[in-house]
Amino acid sequence: MRICINSQTPFVKFKLSYRELLEKYGWLSDPVDISDLAEGEDYDFSPGGVTAMVYPLLKKMLSEGYLSGASWVSLGVEYPPNVRIGNVSVSHVEIPEQVLRDYTTFKEELWSQLHGLSTASIFEKGYEAYVTFNWVNAEAMLQHWRETDVFYVQDFQLLISGGLIGPPAPAVIRWHVPFVPERLPFLTHRAVLKWMEGFDAVVVSTRRDLEGLIKSAYRGRAHQVYPFLDPDAWKTRPTQSGVEETVRKIGLKPDEKLLLMVARMDRIKSHDVAIRALSHIKNQGKFRLVFIGNGSFSSSSKGGLGHGKGALWRAELESLARDLKLEDSVTFLGHSSNDELKASYSLASSVLLTSVSEGFGLSVLEGWLNKKPVVVSTGAGSSELVVDGSNGFTFPAGDDRKAAECILKSIQSSSEKYGENGFETAKQCHISVAADREKAIFEEAISIYK
Repeated sequence: MRICINSQTPFVKFKLSYRELLEKYGWLSDPVDISDLAEGEDYDFSPGGVTAMVYPLLKKMLSEGYLSGASWVSLGVEYPPNVRIGNVSVSHVEIPEQVLRDYTTFKEELWSQLHGLSTASIFEKGYEAYVTFNWVNAEAMLQHWRETDVFYVQDFQLLISGGLIGPPAPAVIRWHVPFVPERLPFLTHRAVLKWMEGFDAVVVSTRRDLEGLIKSAYRGRAHQVYPFLDPDAWKTRPTQSGVEETVRKIGLKPDEKLLLMVARMDRIKSHDVAIRALSHIKNQGKFRLVFIGNGSFSSSSKGGLGHGKGALWRAELESLARDLKLEDSVTFLGHSSNDELKASYSLASSVLLTSVSEGFGLSVLEGWLNKKPVVVSTGAGSSELVVDGSNGFTFPAGDDRKAAECILKSIQSSSEKYGENGFETAKQCHISVAADREKAIFEEAISIYK
């Protein structure tokens, strides 16, 4: 079986444009073989849920022989048009600059509504660009239809494409963001349901989102599969030199407890709640709050959408830390290498996720795989896996005082128990469990076409 993935976000983020790569190397094959380039200099694997989940899933299914090949279509401004990464062929689509700007405006407003942050009309500006974005991606996917058994679309940015890419092969959409109908204006709710029904199946992340579809009288096939990680990727411990370098980079003192939050720089993540929580407990111990993560692909000016929300949010957070006289206790690490990330988790006393609204939050699973207690906002989908006082603690979204109380509880003498129990909870989110579920969903979708 062959699969074609489509996502807004590429799983490889190029640091150099295609022209710059050609100038550097003089000649490159078509498609460009990623092994001919230098990771860290020419490109990085993109952070975030889509790449952390879908690429390992593809590799697993390819290695097991379930998939004979895979194609991946995504946006990539000034990227090489065709790239080969192992057994995966990648096609990058480009959109005219003005259309891309208008698409970004529309997409950000739709995203805000899905997260319960806005009720403005989504049809006033940018809808035509959103349709164009979906159409261009659908055209690119259809270039692969002869060798594709199932199209697998990632998230709300490509909602309209489901009705465009049939009937050559079934189309499944993985819905990564929340679906809570009570938050949505009538027209948005109606439009999203209509677009979803253009797919042969939708996969949501949590029971909350599945219940939202049921309450909305969704007429299509819906499945709930928790987001997942490959536990083998976390079995290799960080190097001692990596830990020492991370300690130096953070400025961590021997008597400080490290509170870690791994999340992109985005207002929806509510990093400010973590900073305010720290202000409530700063006299009850010595703490170092560490944020790992830059802006999302939407924030990237190199190959992305160039939206400035990531930088603006970090500036606000830095100002808040200064106002609360916490600038010496809060560290912004930005993007971290895999070894730095592992070192940070190994040093953490507690892992935080303070999002006001979140589809899931893979950092909770990462914390558990490192046997760390977690403190999670009820706005995050992963909170439905947290059992208070057993594998971590939850607090009402936006309540920094309750968050502070939970942080103190999480670092008590019994904190090892929370991490061990969390490690057991995370087993239901292992890639092997999800792969079996997703295979069954693909097979069911394909059977409709037989």
